[in-house]
Amino acid sequence: MMTAKKLRADGDSKRFKHPAMKKRDEGVKAIGFQVRSASGAAGTGSTNHLLHYSTRSCWQSYVRPKETLVLALETKTLLSEVRILNKNACAVSVSVATDNRPRSYVHVKRLDNLPHNREVRMTLPFFPCYFVRLQFERRVLPSIAVHAVQPMGIPSDDIETESGPSMSTVLSYTTELT
Repeated sequence: MMTAKKLRADGDSKRFKHPAMKKRDEGVKAIGFQVRSASGAAGTGSTNHLLHYSTRSCWQSYVRPKETLVLALETKTLLSEVRILNKNACAVSVSVATDNRPRSYVHVKRLDNLPHNREVRMTLPFFPCYFVRLQFERRVLPSIAVHAVQPMGIPSDDIETESGPSMSTVLSYTTELT
């Protein structure tokens, strides 16, 4: 077995991954979604542009210094990561919920000083959810613009396939109590 030091000496350091990261990414895949609501948008970009993970188009808003997007995931998911192709948003907050009610959202993570024209990956601790709320801030810039958003996680269907229906039932029961 080769150690990390030997791998770096061989020039394979770019391909070396920590074993814990490999285990964390097991079963994680891109989750389909629809944009349920957006607080404001300019005529230059609609929320449909967020569905295609590319830099060719973007969603843009000049209306407020803070804009909110609510994403409805295709299935209940253990959300592990949110990828954002940022154009010029300065900060983003992520909240998750199983119901689309304002009081049911749980604040998960906030990132300040986002790099512009770059992909931002927000790693989360496997939260069960149907809805993801992203709140973007522009600060001193004239607009908020985002090329695309991609939630990553483990769908509940995959959990049932791998772990059996009892695990899926426990997951549903513990996350849908009100």
